[in-house]
Amino acid sequence: MDGKAQFKETYFEKGKRAIAAGDYALALENFNYSLDDRSYFQAYFFRGYAKYNLGDLIGAEVDYTACLKEIPNHQDALFYRAIVRDQLSNFEGAFKDYERALHADSLNSKIYLSRAITLLSLEKFEATIADCNQAIRLKKGDAASYVIRGIAKTELEQFESALSDFNFAINHKTDNSFAMVYRAECYRKMERFEEARADLKTVLQRDSNNVDGLYQLAILELEENQLEKALKLLDKVLKLSPYNTLALFNRAITKTKQKDLKGALVDYDAVIVSNPKHISSYFNRALLKQELGDLKGALADFNQLIEIQPNYVDAYGARAQLKRQMKDLKGAAEDQQLAAQVRANNIAALDKGLSSEEVQEAMETIKLSSDGSAVAENSEKLQYQYAEARLRPYYYLTPVLSTKVAEDYYQPSELAINSQLIGLMSEGGDWDMEQLKQQLDSLNKQKSDKSAAFYLNRAILYTQME
Repeated sequence: MDGKAQFKETYFEKGKRAIAAGDYALALENFNYSLDDRSYFQAYFFRGYAKYNLGDLIGAEVDYTACLKEIPNHQDALFYRAIVRDQLSNFEGAFKDYERALHADSLNSKIYLSRAITLLSLEKFEATIADCNQAIRLKKGDAASYVIRGIAKTELEQFESALSDFNFAINHKTDNSFAMVYRAECYRKMERFEEARADLKTVLQRDSNNVDGLYQLAILELEENQLEKALKLLDKVLKLSPYNTLALFNRAITKTKQKDLKGALVDYDAVIVSNPKHISSYFNRALLKQELGDLKGALADFNQLIEIQPNYVDAYGARAQLKRQMKDLKGAAEDQQLAAQVRANNIAALDKGLSSEEVQEAMETIKLSSDGSAVAENSEKLQYQYAEARLRPYYYLTPVLSTKVAEDYYQPSELAINSQLIGLMSEGGDWDMEQLKQQLDSLNKQKSDKSAAFYLNRAILYTQME
């Protein structure tokens, strides 16, 4: 070994010792010396680790990438770059890194669990559960895997099974606050609010600054319309975790309910800076800009949303409403047609996964309660998704007709698709309002036992009558 290489290795070893001691600033300084001529690639990995622990996620990703450029199958670099990318909301990039890491080591439970967390962020809940199952098979009794699997099951509304996972984690891990927080979320979604509050109280008694516990309590207060309490809790969450996109998003919702529209805009801006593909923030921000008179800004947000998610039906309907307000009647008509086409495509995509018997089940047996919970409880089944796609109106509630639309939308009754209403909905083109009113009057007289589909479809028609 020549003197120069030995000199670099000395700094390299000093850097590693600093990492072991938790002195990441000193480690960074030593690895910088070690990398003077950009040729000691193992040091890139450790410097990336030091940067990660100092909060420099972008710098960490750059160093892990430099290491992988020279050592493409460096498993630790792949794994830690995936973690960094996940935290930077680059979930697709993280997933690809985990794939490569698993190709090198398919029996590593830690990689399966970490990939499950990324899949959870991608809202691929079945795949999340599959990775957690694999992690549990490889590492029996791994409480973290049970918690992540429980979260995915909660999202799929498999509540009892989720509770079983959370209970296992709570009973088998001394530090069980993480599991208790998400059991509280499950209880909340089951409307078992007292049990949710009890879990969160326990968590926050242990640590009053537990970010996840504070966030879940804020959501509970928000759902119960305790806006001031929710806002204070979300403010505290964001003081502790300034880039928490979920907290920012829900604070924007809270501020909107409090009529602080400009404050809500600031929070949506922050969400989009953190996650440029957060479609719900684009949609909500566009509606706020429209209400505040920034029509061009609203249009830009709808355009960006549709570019990111071309099959987002609501965006076309809302953009059509905006274009009518901007006197772009041709553009509004085109968006209405696009909405109908996208909606049909979405239904067709679901059709491909259904047998005729399942379609019949969807059309005949689904009951819609006033809050839609009967469909939501079975949302993991394709036939229920089909019914939701068929029935969910893609409208923007206009001030004049919002009451009528809401009344129709929430009427509970048995599902029976009314072919005459669907025919009216699919006609497209310019609407003859007088003729439409006459047809609606005729339909209203014909239908004595109004079905959910009748009300939902009629709600869509009302939105055309401005």
